[in-house]
Amino acid sequence: MGFTATPTDGSATPIPMSSVVPDGTNTPLAVEGGPSKSTGGNTLAPVAVYSYDGYNVTQGALADSAVINPAVSGSVIALLKGLLTELIDIEAQTTLTPTVSGTVTANIGTSGALALETGGNLATLAAAITSSKMQVNVAQVGGQATAMSGSDGQTAANVPMETTGLYNPATPGIERQRTPTVFKVLAEQAVTSGTPVSVWTPATGKKFRIMGYHLSLSVAGAVLIQDSTGVTVLRMPRATNNNPTPSPPMGNGYLSSAANNQVFLDVTATGAVSGVIFGTEE
Repeated sequence: MGFTATPTDGSATPIPMSSVVPDGTNTPLAVEGGPSKSTGGNTLAPVAVYSYDGYNVTQGALADSAVINPAVSGSVIALLKGLLTELIDIEAQTTLTPTVSGTVTANIGTSGALALETGGNLATLAAAITSSKMQVNVAQVGGQATAMSGSDGQTAANVPMETTGLYNPATPGIERQRTPTVFKVLAEQAVTSGTPVSVWTPATGKKFRIMGYHLSLSVAGAVLIQDSTGVTVLRMPRATNNNPTPSPPMGNGYLSSAANNQVFLDVTATGAVSGVIFGTEE
């Protein structure tokens, strides 16, 4: 020890070591101590403490019942038991849906067949897949029926990836991509400024669709493309005489506002227009 205590009788008798007699024996044993430390010039050590089950009221006893209701007070052990009970209940009520990737093989024997029902569910057929059933299933994308004959106004989810669709924000919807089939060639077509000239008359009941052009004017000026007389829908940039101007990328282009309308050309300066206008009739 780092110090010597003075006994009450004033003698130099050393302080006796603390001891305890374990239950059921007559032999005293030294009291266990914790790690020593120096403070105030003295070396000290704490006494090791043993706590019987249930002696610490806050901690509780191993036999304490689980407390689940947060409004009810309980020992630490009781609250931990309640938390464990709740976690077990949550695990029991949770349904996990595994995600399957890769190839799934279904064995349904030799007498059946598989096909997609309307809505995209895989179902067993009693007989072989008929041509009509095959067509119905091929016509589904993501469980949604598609118009395989090809129609405009389809939603994006219904357009098969084998085809190409163009989004039309005016609809809104997905439209089939067109291929130009009509080419109106203009060879020195005389046009007087302010007097439009018809250059494309679609078939009866059809609308013209302008998908592009490549035009020049024999004098400095601009060419105006009109949907019926006087309604300008496309205008070429002003150019010098005989300087051809190609159209920008137009996708599906411009569809006439009404069936039987004709394509007219006007100019800002009287001259001759040469080149081509192309598109479809539909």
